[in-house]
Amino acid sequence: MTLTLTIKKKYFQAILDGTKTEEYRDKKKYYDTRFKNKEYTKVLFINGYTNHCPRLLVELKSIVKTSTMYILHLGGIIETKNL
Repeated sequence: MTLTLTIKKKYFQAILDGTKTEEYRDKKKYYDTRFKNKEYTKVLFINGYTNHCPRLLVELKSIVKTSTMYILHLGGIIETKNL
């Protein structure tokens, strides 16, 4: 299953460059609902809100829940689009 997330350009570029291997999301009700009882294997990062914005499909190794945030451990890039 693929998780879709929007992301700012500087973080998008860091993932593309391979320097960012984790993505953080605050522990909020919205993410509690999205992550609960779901087994994601990929993350689609989108930099923008249109059909023509840059996209990265990345392997998702795991999601770790702490008391304040979710940590998404990223693997390799599977596919790029509109770079």
